[in-house]
Amino acid sequence: MDVVLNSLTSEGFIEASLACLALGGRFVELARVDIWTEEQMAAARPDVAYSILMLDRLKEHDPETPGDALRRVAERVGRGEIPPILHSRWPLAEAAPAMRFMQAARHIGKIVLTAPPLAGGRLRADRAYLVTGGLGGIGCALAGWLVDRGAGTIVLNGRRAPDPEAEAAIAALRSRGARVRVELADVTDRDQVAAMFERLDRDVAPIAGVIHSVGVLADAALSNQTWERFGTVLWPKALGAWRLHRATL
Repeated sequence: MDVVLNSLTSEGFIEASLACLALGGRFVELARVDIWTEEQMAAARPDVAYSILMLDRLKEHDPETPGDALRRVAERVGRGEIPPILHSRWPLAEAAPAMRFMQAARHIGKIVLTAPPLAGGRLRADRAYLVTGGLGGIGCALAGWLVDRGAGTIVLNGRRAPDPEAEAAIAALRSRGARVRVELADVTDRDQVAAMFERLDRDVAPIAGVIHSVGVLADAALSNQTWERFGTVLWPKALGAWRLHRATL
């Protein structure tokens, strides 16, 4: 590589980074402690252009310079001239495990914390959203809610083909310009769930969200309820949630 932008100072990191740097390359040091002096760098690699960039002082005394550089880089990334660096995305709610992941040095590239999709008031038009139990009344209502908020593709999952009411709801969504896909699978069945996600990975945009609205009714007065009835209701909810969790890891 021609440029090393370094912030690693533990034993051996600087030497390892230098080993990757091409002859006549540039080494920019961002760290402030346990770094090499200009004399040390000159002795080890006299061919290298070495700069110690004190970002904290620069931001305090000359904020326009880093601000202008950041804007120019962001514009070029937006135009596709510069690809984003390797990174992994973590929801803000998982900031703590993300930090532990980083502390364990298990990451490659950068770790990016992302805000919930609705923080900006809209869902993503370039992503798909899966609704289990999506062919029932609740699922169809949720599909309309997703479309109202800008979801790109709605995947409605059910165990049986849509009935006339569901077909009418799907037609209404499509008339509004929504992309709606029907997927038949029992979410308590591991193989069916795996096959469904294989199809989705192949045919639709990446899944950005799952609403697990599948449900089974076992109506009875509270005094007449039994654990077997509770199990009938909880089984698709609990096991389905686990299957979805495993499939979307």
